Amino acid sequence: MSREPWEETVGHGSASCHGCVKSPFRTFLGPHIDPSRNNFHKHNGRASPGGLLGAAIVATTSPKEMLMLADVDRAVAALLESERLGGQAAKVAFDAPKKEWAAARTAPTLNLFLADIREDLTRRTTTLIEEVGENGIVESRRQPFRFYNLTYALTAWASRPEDDHQLLGLALHALVQYDYIPERFCAGELAALLEQGHNLHLRVGGKIFSDRFATELWSAMGTDYHPFLSVVISLPVAAGVSEPAGPPQTVPPQIVVSSTDDPIKDVVRGRDPEAPEAGIRTRRRDQN
Repeated sequence: MSREPWEETVGHGSASCHGCVKSPFRTFLGPHIDPSRNNFHKHNGRASPGGLLGAAIVATTSPKEMLMLADVDRAVAALLESERLGGQAAKVAFDAPKKEWAAARTAPTLNLFLADIREDLTRRTTTLIEEVGENGIVESRRQPFRFYNLTYALTAWASRPEDDHQLLGLALHALVQYDYIPERFCAGELAALLEQGHNLHLRVGGKIFSDRFATELWSAMGTDYHPFLSVVISLPVAAGVSEPAGPPQTVPPQIVVSSTDDPIKDVVRGRDPEAPEAGIRTRRRDQN
């Protein structure tokens, strides 16, 4: 089977693919971590997120989309780490919270497992976006942005259940202070989105997962159940490609209204491209 340049060469979901988690109904593609180094490593010449910034994903994506997901991971981690939960900087991990990962922890940790990605169809629109050149003329049009909900399962891991609850409560308090990911945490592709007027909506604690989904998720992890908060971030993604708008209009449009029984015609002319504020209506008698 052929692979795209951005796919993991060891095969997603295989035993040699570190971080992938099997479930009865899907494969969670986890962070691909070099066992000898907790950092980024190359997949066919491309950097792929690993270590604390390696988000699990549920589908193979293009290189640019993978970069956007990594930028979201960094933004959420930076937000939580900046809050100094319990008087110290929080340690944030994106690994699948499996038994092996839990046993290897060396400090209290917040785990943000990216469990689901799906389009928010309530925000789908059909109005084309006009791309205007330096001369003010529409040069091309493209499909509007589509919005995808990235759903993280946020869990807290400490030495005792009481400490877990305290850490999770501090994280909840930190996150509900914001309706959007603050601009200071947004870099890379996210900064470009902000420049275009797109914020990253942030929702915390909603019932996103069904009971069956949550049960099978923890069963797939092979670890003890941990209470979790759903953290949903709405990510705008550019859709489609730009289509040329055609040659610019050089003469004003006009509409002629007449009756077969009346020689008089009403003529409505639109704005003149050379004088956009202009627009006239005339009435004349047909000479034919």
